[in-house]
Amino acid sequence: MQDGIRFPKSLLGLTEQFSDIKSLETQVLNFHKHSEKNVFVNLNGDFSQAENFKGIYNETTQKVDGILTQRYKLIRHTDAMIPLVDMLRQLGLTEVSGYTFCNGKRAYAMVWFEDTSRQIEVKKGDIIKLGILVSNSVDGTLAMWGQVMGLRLICMNGMVTENLIKSFNKIHLGEGSITEEAGAFFKDLIINITQHSEILRDIIGRNIGEMINSKIYDEILNGINLPEKHIKAILENLKEFDSVSKWDLYNHVTEYITHQLARGSLERRLTMLKFANKILITDADTFIEMSRQRETSKKGETVKIK
Repeated sequence: MQDGIRFPKSLLGLTEQFSDIKSLETQVLNFHKHSEKNVFVNLNGDFSQAENFKGIYNETTQKVDGILTQRYKLIRHTDAMIPLVDMLRQLGLTEVSGYTFCNGKRAYAMVWFEDTSRQIEVKKGDIIKLGILVSNSVDGTLAMWGQVMGLRLICMNGMVTENLIKSFNKIHLGEGSITEEAGAFFKDLIINITQHSEILRDIIGRNIGEMINSKIYDEILNGINLPEKHIKAILENLKEFDSVSKWDLYNHVTEYITHQLARGSLERRLTMLKFANKILITDADTFIEMSRQRETSKKGETVKIK
């Protein structure tokens, strides 16, 4: 991990830390192993093979992690993640840090780049490190996918880039080589992170310069579709501020999602971080108009009930 920076034991639910590419590779190779097995059904005491289904067997736990159709293509965790390790080495980007996690059915790798070309300095000492989050499942509940993420080092707030720059998804169907396809994607994404950093730097700069007053905090938080109980908690944290920049408001939201939703799953937190991006790409007047439309809609529903 970066000198002088104290990283938490876990980040967004990921718990296994690494500080170099060798450690990343070792953790990926230690992810749970899976294989496909035939499925048999009991018909009045006779067992026969289910032709249209197969079992996804976890060789590490010796348990079945899913029963899926024959059309489903198993993408093993290592097959999904090792192309990233190989591409990092190919591009000479071996100075990495981050987290991994595997619970059997799902595996994740969050990789941060140490070189400054893939970092954004918001202001002196306030740095956002860019990286890649890759995920895979073997039970069909989550496609193999990857996206660019940010990490604001002074507060360890997470930042997703969905709706800001492109993401990648690979469904578990088809005959193509996941190793080749994922490798090509990782290469494209890693090379273009420097371009992505310019896009994000521009977005952040514009939001630093836009101030909003406390009267519309509620409208903005409702406008990004956060659950009501979380809106109330964030507003409580904001009660001492008469006004903040949109960038500061965004960071209040991401701090809450990253650090205060201790029981929230990674997918749930990522969804909420995606919602938070609306703060950065939507002007305040639009949030105010959305609030007015919601109030009009509620009044209309009240009239219909009467």
